[in-house]
Parts: sequence; C-alpha cells; structure tokens
Amino acid sequence: MAKAAPAAPLPAIKWSDLAGAPFTLTSMTVKGKEIPLPATRRPTMQFDEKSRVSGLAGVNRYTTEGAVSGKEGISWTGSPISTKMAGPPEAMAVEDNFFQALQAVSLIELQGGKLKLASADGATRLELAR
Repeated sequence: MAKAAPAAPLPAIKWSDLAGAPFTLTSMTVKGKEIPLPATRRPTMQFDEKSRVSGLAGVNRYTTEGAVSGKEGISWTGSPISTKMAGPPEAMAVEDNFFQALQAVSLIELQGGKLKLASADGATRLELAR
C-alpha cells in the first residue's frame, strides 16, 4: 500500500485574509484550562483591512492593533482598549479570560472560516468561526 503524500503546508496568512465578517469564539483554553462559554454574547474578533481588530469581549467592546508575520505568527502592538461596563460575574470572567488569552497567543492558523490562535506552548488557545 502506498504512503499518503504529506499534507501541503498552509500558505502564509496575510492580514487582509482575516478581514471581513467577524469571527465568533467557539472554544477557549487558558493555561491548559478549558473555559466554559455562554450560549449568547460570545467574544468576537473582526479584522479590518489595515491592522485593527475589534469586537465584543463578552460584556465590553474592545479594539487593538496587530500584525501577522511568517507563516503562522501573530502579535499585538499593545493591550486591548475596551469600554468599562460591568456585567454579570460569569460574563466578566469570560471577558477576563478572553483578554488574558488574547495577550498570550502568538500563533495563528486560518482554514476556511475557522481561525485558531495559540500560545507558543499550546496551553492557551482561542478557536473562532465565521
């Protein structure tokens, strides 16, 4: 039986590949712990054509700037700026974990409408879908 050919490497991601409709968080792991997500008001990420990302963090709206580099690297130019509304404790916990995860990720993978962000050690992961 012939061996299957290895999968072709994914092409390098350009910022413009991410622009368009927002991505909605489908799963979040922070420092190896899976964080339960609410049924509604899940964090979102919407990339513009330049270098900005904005969205809903759970309770508050946020914005930040970033860049992609190489085949699978992503970095942020600073901490996200957000509104300062209070919400239910569970929603605020999701938001706090989302911001913590966002600051920890440095790897990016985009396949179809699915976006995966991860820390270098893989212990922190954000998975989103359009």
